[in-house]
Amino acid sequence: MAIAKKPSQAAGRRLTTRAQLQTWEREFRADFACDGGARFEPLIQRFGLRTNAQDMLEGTVDFVTACVAFASMDGVDIWALLADQRYDDQASAATYALTFDLSRRGSARLLVRPDMKSIDLADLYEFPWERLRLAGYRDFWVSRLDGRDLSMEEIEELDRVVSRDIWFDYNEDDVSIVFDPDTYEGALAITVYEQTEDTPDTGVPQA
Repeated sequence: MAIAKKPSQAAGRRLTTRAQLQTWEREFRADFACDGGARFEPLIQRFGLRTNAQDMLEGTVDFVTACVAFASMDGVDIWALLADQRYDDQASAATYALTFDLSRRGSARLLVRPDMKSIDLADLYEFPWERLRLAGYRDFWVSRLDGRDLSMEEIEELDRVVSRDIWFDYNEDDVSIVFDPDTYEGALAITVYEQTEDTPDTGVPQA
């Protein structure tokens, strides 16, 4: 007689994680549908993104799904991660919005606490976005959810947190990070790019 095997704890966790993610996505899409994506429009306009709210919705779902996959491997609290990713940013306990430009073919928004421990920027940097047929990101912006300008102390801390995250996985000789606190009023623009043998390390990404 065949004996049914009990699901392993790891399998149980995967099922729980999948269910949490599906619940989050269903609620996020429903909230988006209520106002047609109006919550995303200020970010799209502020940073001059060549995208629309629907693109940002799909990109955000892609980014959050990737973050959950990384979190499940790194022991990050998935419930807390998903709880911060609210469509209505004012309902989130996060402090900052990270707005990503995906090579002008899409965009995404993640909501994070100051330590950014719920996400992994290094892993996201080369993650394959199959829907868009591209990998990772290059440019993103950090802005406060309460609408206030970033302070110099915050900018310095964001510099430290982002650099520590990305350079944990990458060598500084291979990947450069440019922090621009001046071009977008009240926000911090960040560009991440790979150095090549014929690219001088001037601190300015080459076109």
